[in-house]
Amino acid sequence: MRRTFCVNPPRSSFLGGATSLRKENPEKTSMRYLLAALVTLTVVSGKASAQQSDSGSGARKTFRATTKLSALMRDPEWRRRRPDIIEGRDLGEKVSWLARGHYVGMTVLTAADERTTYVIVRRTTTSQPEAHARWDDIVMVRSGTGVIVFGDSLVGATLRAPGELRGGQLTTTYQIVVREGDLVRIPAAVPHVFVVTGGEPLEYLVIKTRRPDLPIRWKVDTLERTAPLQ
Repeated sequence: MRRTFCVNPPRSSFLGGATSLRKENPEKTSMRYLLAALVTLTVVSGKASAQQSDSGSGARKTFRATTKLSALMRDPEWRRRRPDIIEGRDLGEKVSWLARGHYVGMTVLTAADERTTYVIVRRTTTSQPEAHARWDDIVMVRSGTGVIVFGDSLVGATLRAPGELRGGQLTTTYQIVVREGDLVRIPAAVPHVFVVTGGEPLEYLVIKTRRPDLPIRWKVDTLERTAPLQ
């Protein structure tokens, strides 16, 4: 007996199945779409929460790093060990700024431990006498020629701040000539004056080093009862 196999499903069965899909209950279809939307919303919310969590974690890490740096900056030993770096280009730009504005000098940098300050000066006229009770001045001449006049004492000076005198007259003076490339240290409490002698401005860098071991020397009460300040 010959057996016959049906390769394709009966047409009526296929159409019947299709017809049954088209006639599905609308409420069930709406419920399926609602469930799909809820699933999508849950996935998106999860990703957003993860991103917010990552952002919060980054903020916490930044806060901890900033807090750690702040703690280091309060550590005297850490501040003492930080090097001071000044680029030559930066000095040149500041000198140009002084020349354009007809200014005399400006602070370039203060060390982290506040014991060293760098001041760039471009002088075209003679300075007033001055003295600093707790600062050594190391003068590096960059250009021009001039004279630094020193004195044993300073009479008639004005107190700018405790230990800082400006103006008046030097007594028992002596002087040295300075040129480009010269280096001079002016010890604390020694009155001095910068004199420009050449046709060009006298430009120099002052490295001021604090000497906390020395006395302040000059205060309001000492000025009122002292004649020459030594």
